[in-house]
Amino acid sequence: MHNINKRCNIDGMMKPVLYFATSNPYKLREAREILTDYEVQSIHIDLPELQGEPRDIIYEKTRVAVKKINKLVFVEDVSLSCNALGGLPGPYIKWFLDKMGNRIL
Repeated sequence: MHNINKRCNIDGMMKPVLYFATSNPYKLREAREILTDYEVQSIHIDLPELQGEPRDIIYEKTRVAVKKINKLVFVEDVSLSCNALGGLPGPYIKWFLDKMGNRIL
């Protein structure tokens, strides 16, 4: 079982450290704004761009991240599903938006 590390923050209070597998500063800032009871640190690791169902993708990304750094870590994956399109684009939203460009549908 992994232990959550504790670290002193500016106020001298101990906060549990959470590791977030992201290199995106905007995602890190958002996580810190939401998880105010924790010291959120970003971990820069390459994770695979997986295909499949959203639940399977996030599970596998988390498993790979934990294995790489041997610490408790969380990941984020973006998905957008439209029922009228049979769940598409789903986890393929990044490629979908790249192909569509910035125009509004």
